Amino acid sequence: MLAGFLAGFASLGHATAGEKEVIYDVQKSKLSDDQKLGIRVSWHMVTIDFIISTIVLMYGALTDLNESTELLIFIIGLHFLLYSIFFFLLYLTKGAKSIVRNPQWVLLLSISILSFMGLYF
Repeated sequence: MLAGFLAGFASLGHATAGEKEVIYDVQKSKLSDDQKLGIRVSWHMVTIDFIISTIVLMYGALTDLNESTELLIFIIGLHFLLYSIFFFLLYLTKGAKSIVRNPQWVLLLSISILSFMGLYF
């Protein structure tokens, strides 16, 4: 259930703080309107992805697990693991300080670990 709560937190943060901290700056940039729209749509596709993950993780926590639900939770755990690895490696290219200044990868890794723990422990 904790993985579901964290995914919900990530969804909310992505939709609100992300809009304010990232998308707002993109909208003020010199990119074309089509590029700005493409970035905004892509950003909120990830928000939708987080929301769906939240729903599945909470459903899995509140019901008896069956084979299909276990597979979905495993895929979500893997999905967040890959997100965290991608962020970590991307920030690592900018130096160790960048990893500390951009801790999103820790939240994503936590969701992954907790998802797997819910399945196997």
